[in-house]
Amino acid sequence: MMGTKLLNIKQLIDTLEFIIKRARYTEARELSDYILLRITPDHEVYYQLQMMRLEICMNLHDNEQFMTIYRSIKDEIEVKGKQIDYVKMLLFVGHYYMFNIKDYDKALPYYRKALDLAIECCDSHIISVAMNNIAVILFEKNEKPSIIMKFIEYHMTYIENLIGINDLAYIEAHGMYFKTLISIKQCKKVHSKINHLLTFNVPPFVHLKLYFHLALCQFEGEDYAKSLETCEKILGILKENPSLHDMLYIYLELYDMMMRIAKAQNSPQYVLYKQQYDEALEKEQARIQQHLMKVMDYYEALPCYEPNENFYRKMNKDFGTFFIVNTNDIQKVLSKLSGKHTYFWTTFTNSYGIYIREELTEKELSTLLMPLVKYENYTFCHFKSNKDTPKNCYLHMQATLYYQEYLSTNMIPM
Repeated sequence: MMGTKLLNIKQLIDTLEFIIKRARYTEARELSDYILLRITPDHEVYYQLQMMRLEICMNLHDNEQFMTIYRSIKDEIEVKGKQIDYVKMLLFVGHYYMFNIKDYDKALPYYRKALDLAIECCDSHIISVAMNNIAVILFEKNEKPSIIMKFIEYHMTYIENLIGINDLAYIEAHGMYFKTLISIKQCKKVHSKINHLLTFNVPPFVHLKLYFHLALCQFEGEDYAKSLETCEKILGILKENPSLHDMLYIYLELYDMMMRIAKAQNSPQYVLYKQQYDEALEKEQARIQQHLMKVMDYYEALPCYEPNENFYRKMNKDFGTFFIVNTNDIQKVLSKLSGKHTYFWTTFTNSYGIYIREELTEKELSTLLMPLVKYENYTFCHFKSNKDTPKNCYLHMQATLYYQEYLSTNMIPM
């Protein structure tokens, strides 16, 4: 396979972490399966990869695959794996029972063990997450707020001593702390702490979460005007940050809060907020539906389209140039090819695959795609059916495309 160089395992793991952090779990699953084919169980990153696969399955709600992976490693990871991988496994199993199965009693011992071992490892993030989720479970089991508060404050002091108050994990550890304070009507304390945390230099999304806690605190304290004012601030943050525009679920939570405020005030604004909520819900449902359909009717109407299996089958009897592109306008790319080359194409998880029945040089392909597709948004190989399989070529190239995105986003020289 000429054109695309095979990535090493470290490059692949770095890329997979990048994709997971962006919550692109369908793409991450495909990439993690590819990496698994490249390593053996005695590889140093084997258990790290399996933890990433657990996280992916959990977020895709693939409970069957989650348990298959867990059962295959649970007896050996404590002995053969790194301690941090074992701690992550405990945390993810806790998440599985708490969020996917809704069985708090089964989740609790996994979180407790993860918390104890995370303290040994000095991992502030896992301490924060496990602490919050244990507190949520205790809250749901009607434990006394004073006991929950004592539990949270003990571990928050530990996190503060470990990493300092400016760390993101310390700020995010306050989630259940605020909820508990609000439940025992300690709204002034919440208000003071949030105002302090808002002075820190944190990402916009963290500011959003802090303002949500503040709005809830003001609402529970029956300061409805202030609560509404805080909701307006959240709307302002959403409008000012393009990276948050597609997070429609935030708008749903926000308009739901504003509806509650208007209802408490017996305000006619309730009708407007309900309308905005319904519009956001409609957009979110349409987005999900469009994602599921993947506009296949549109693709199939374009010339030379082939479903995946047909695409691979046609390639397998041939040699030529196989390339994949990440573009928002595949029609323009195809139009440029028409009349110049014999080709067929298909859709993949996060890209389009195109096959030309002749070998193009790297310069010829670059000239063909520019300026429609940037260099980091495509990769290619010279395919020969007697040397490799179309599926393997695709997997190598898709991994490279993700890696190029990772380098570009982090401004790392290629």
